[in-house]
Amino acid sequence: MGILIMALSITANPDTETSAYNPVIWTITSSTSSSVRVISDVYIDGTKRASIDKDPRFGTINTFDFDIQSVCQDYLTENLETITATELVDADKSEVKVYLKIYDVTESGGVLTTAWEEDGTGIPDLTSGYSWAINTALQHEETQDLDAFSVETSDKRFLTHSPKTLSVKRTETIQLNFLSTGTKRGRLKGYDSSDVLQSSTTTTSFLPSDKIGIYTIDARLIATNIDYFIVTLEDTGAVTLSEEIRFNFDESCNDNALRLKWVNPLGGIDAYTFNAERREELRFSSSTYERVIEQGYAVKDRGDTILKTTGKDSIEIFSKALTKAELVWLSQIGLSNNVWIDEGSNVFVPVIVTSRKVKTLNSSNKIFQANFKLIKANERITQKG
Repeated sequence: MGILIMALSITANPDTETSAYNPVIWTITSSTSSSVRVISDVYIDGTKRASIDKDPRFGTINTFDFDIQSVCQDYLTENLETITATELVDADKSEVKVYLKIYDVTESGGVLTTAWEEDGTGIPDLTSGYSWAINTALQHEETQDLDAFSVETSDKRFLTHSPKTLSVKRTETIQLNFLSTGTKRGRLKGYDSSDVLQSSTTTTSFLPSDKIGIYTIDARLIATNIDYFIVTLEDTGAVTLSEEIRFNFDESCNDNALRLKWVNPLGGIDAYTFNAERREELRFSSSTYERVIEQGYAVKDRGDTILKTTGKDSIEIFSKALTKAELVWLSQIGLSNNVWIDEGSNVFVPVIVTSRKVKTLNSSNKIFQANFKLIKANERITQKG
């Protein structure tokens, strides 16, 4: 009996954890000249979601590239957490587990042959390994992989570009997304104003169901003798496996303060409290029609009548003077498609950023503010006339 030689092979794979808003490419190579096309069924979290067929890469006769980033993106959103405890939880909406079932299409005598079936019941010639596509968008200037976030060392980064020292009020909440391949604990060390360690607590050990976890922090639960705290991730043996992020308590009282949360380019949720100037207004417009006034009308009867009134709440906010690093970070608010006002008690009001001004560099002036104009995503509900 002869030995069956498989014509197709996978010669390039995405990383195990890969950015869904950058190329997610499998490269397939055929060892025979009869392969004229390759079909791949794309499986997202175990379910077939798309079928893609490819002719050979331009300039080759046997190399086929499958970039499935657009398929992955359709099944990714974000995890905006309702935070009532300091703990580690899953980020199930911010990642998808993907693989391909791959089918050869061969030609002989003008006849095309393949085992692919539209309903997914065909027997694949090849099945890829798994990758996890993360809801991240790496910029052109960044390293085009997630190693800085996934490699388990003490400088492993959280999924944020924020500065490593931030402010938080005692009534606010924080979430830090992270990549992980094993069981983790979150550690929170609290210090007083003399930099003396007052407390060191850990969360319950946690193993993400896939690759992303979230460190949620409820500042309302931290003792009042703590002036600042530092958070890290560690393994169950207390070995530190992440960078440190420090949060200084902001004790000032400001009626103009407004806290935003937004999806950052790495797929995490960042937050910042704007505590300088704040302006609010209601913008409205009306359409009318002319109603017939019957004989014997009363003074209160109207001719011109409102058919519909639309109203939008508009807000303009300003930060205090910030460093260049803070301004570069906050400029991401203008690029985010998901921004909310955090009204406290886990109430999040969706807004659209309509205008933004974040000057990040002027060599003659070192002090800058961030300025954003927002409109609430939902109109006011009004009655008909």
